[in-house]
Amino acid sequence: MLAQIQIFIEIALSALLLLGIAFNFHISRTLSSLKSDRANLLKLIEKLETSIKNAHDGVEKLRVAGQVSGRPLTRTIEQAKIVGSELDTLVDRADSKAEKLTDLTTKASSRELALGKLLDDAADLKLDLLRKIESPLIHEPEKAKEAEAVSKPAASTPSTDQPATSGRRTPQQETKSFRGPKQRFENTFLGDPSR
Repeated sequence: MLAQIQIFIEIALSALLLLGIAFNFHISRTLSSLKSDRANLLKLIEKLETSIKNAHDGVEKLRVAGQVSGRPLTRTIEQAKIVGSELDTLVDRADSKAEKLTDLTTKASSRELALGKLLDDAADLKLDLLRKIESPLIHEPEKAKEAEAVSKPAASTPSTDQPATSGRRTPQQETKSFRGPKQRFENTFLGDPSR
């Protein structure tokens, strides 16, 4: 019986020994994979560090570039604001000038109408004056002749030197009666009937 227990213990020890060997083999494989993974991990960490440094450098360069380009940009924005305010004032002035121009055009159109009426009145007055000048004025010599003709008896015979006209006038008498005596507007623009 002691021999059986001893065999049983030896079998158990050999099984445990086999388990230990298998577990050791498994651990050695895991450690070797961890070593290779660690090397890869170190390479990845180095790459990450270089990329972080590059990112920091890029951010710094961007910040400097932003400051450099931001200054002219802020100046341009300020100048644009100033120009915008000046344009607003110019637009306001232009609006006021446009309103004044519309007022002046309405006043000018009313004044133009009044001026047209005045010109029409002046033209009518000129025509009236021209008609008065062209119409026969009181002709003193002809009136005297007519008065003599009326005062003479109707039965008087005409002289033999003058032909009987039977109440008609000769062309010379007609032009004489048309012209009449010299008028006082003869040397002015009103005295010229051709105008």
